[in-house]
Amino acid sequence: MANPNIKETIMKASIKKPIMEASSEAQEEFEAAKKAALEAYGNFVEAKDHLKAAALNAGMEFRDTAHEQFEETVEKLSERKRHAVEETSDYIRENPVSSAALAFLGGVLFGRFLK
Repeated sequence: MANPNIKETIMKASIKKPIMEASSEAQEEFEAAKKAALEAYGNFVEAKDHLKAAALNAGMEFRDTAHEQFEETVEKLSERKRHAVEETSDYIRENPVSSAALAFLGGVLFGRFLK
């Protein structure tokens, strides 16, 4: 009969080789997955930076457009105010009596509302 230690050693050796090969393959797969994950993370960081830059540019364009529209609106309102003041001044010069009467009535009405 064969020595049980020899039999056990042969059995361990026959099992050990496939386990070592499987372990080596698993290590290679792990390293490949690790490399892929690091590349994906690098791509993510790069994409995040591009997105951040694009959002910043869009915000700056929006700010510039809003500022231009604000300036145009202020200019239009100033022109309308200037035109209204000119028309009012012209009316007062052309109709001093009715202007004084309107001012007097306005003052009386305003005084009544304050009581």
